[in-house]
Amino acid sequence: MRVLIIDDLIEELNAFKELLELDGIAVTGATDVDSGYDMVKAGGFAVVIVDIMMPPGRYRDRPDNEKGMRTGIYLIQDIRASFPRLPIIALTNVSMSGVLEPLYGCPYIRIVQKTEVSASLDALPRLVRRSATGSQESQGC
Repeated sequence: MRVLIIDDLIEELNAFKELLELDGIAVTGATDVDSGYDMVKAGGFAVVIVDIMMPPGRYRDRPDNEKGMRTGIYLIQDIRASFPRLPIIALTNVSMSGVLEPLYGCPYIRIVQKTEVSASLDALPRLVRRSATGSQESQGC
């Protein structure tokens, strides 16, 4: 199984990558939305993990993306448009009301607080394996 992690914080990306690799999962990392999106388009990933708050990159012209608060949301929507059944894990520290709403109820998308993943060393590998194999038939997006 191959997983792509898109996170601008290199320390977090490397920590998540190490956790998954210790569990036998092959991981590729991207530190910006533009290269991450290009990697997704190239294919071959069973699951994509996306940080929600990142520098805007290709989404810099969006007026409601102040300080990159919604960069990951836009990236996920673009991925979803081309790959509707690709499982995505949205990792976030964002707790502002309304920011995450576009992802609620979307099939094949799991929203997880980074603190939940950090609290247990095996949480992320379990979540990735469930996302890759689980059926998520729901309405939305």
